[in-house]
Amino acid sequence: MNDLMYIDLIKSLVKQHDMSPELKAKLGYAIDDNWQAIWWSVEDFEHRATCIEIDYPETAPLFDREKFKEALECMCIDAGEDCDYGTTWDTVDTYLKDMCRLEGVSCG
Repeated sequence: MNDLMYIDLIKSLVKQHDMSPELKAKLGYAIDDNWQAIWWSVEDFEHRATCIEIDYPETAPLFDREKFKEALECMCIDAGEDCDYGTTWDTVDTYLKDMCRLEGVSCG
């Protein structure tokens, strides 16, 4: 199978099967050449948390790693609401500190 055959298969599956609107949208964006994604991941949150914790070795760990996925999802939803500003490492740091910081620790 070539790429066009896969795209046609995905289009037919989306039309014929009951799936969530979110999955339909993701698949639609994935096969539409007019859309391009910029990817952020939980690993990006882990990287930034590690970088911040290096500066505060006496109080590490500073962040609840179980909250990284939720913070990533919130960051991506919020970024979609304001196209005037891009998402940067500073944005990741803000979500880390606001949503993932362990109680009672300070990290600048």
